[in-house]
Amino acid sequence: MMEDIRFVYKYSRSEAIADRVLIDVNHVASEYGIALSTVFTISLFMVVTENLDASVGRSEANVHAVFRALRTATDHLTAKADTVHFQVAFDSGKHLGLWTKCHPGDAGEPVVTIMLADED
Repeated sequence: MMEDIRFVYKYSRSEAIADRVLIDVNHVASEYGIALSTVFTISLFMVVTENLDASVGRSEANVHAVFRALRTATDHLTAKADTVHFQVAFDSGKHLGLWTKCHPGDAGEPVVTIMLADED
């Protein structure tokens, strides 16, 4: 069935990472036990690193806050899920609704995307 579909244009995950539409956060994800390729959407990255009035050190702390909140959310799952909705609280007192999706990457391998609650 899929072989009958002709794509006019395909924008790959690797192209989105190269274009910085998706931001590679594997260096932090691995610290939290995530072995899959993991990215933030650019919108989330901008909120976490710029819109929270973050200095360079604070930006890194905010990225870690996202992963701590994700780990807490996944620790409370009672069944396997490819989508997890969660809240993150930053040291600044601000809160964000986020969600993450484990889905097929460019070659069908499992990958993780973390985004703002209103993104898809």
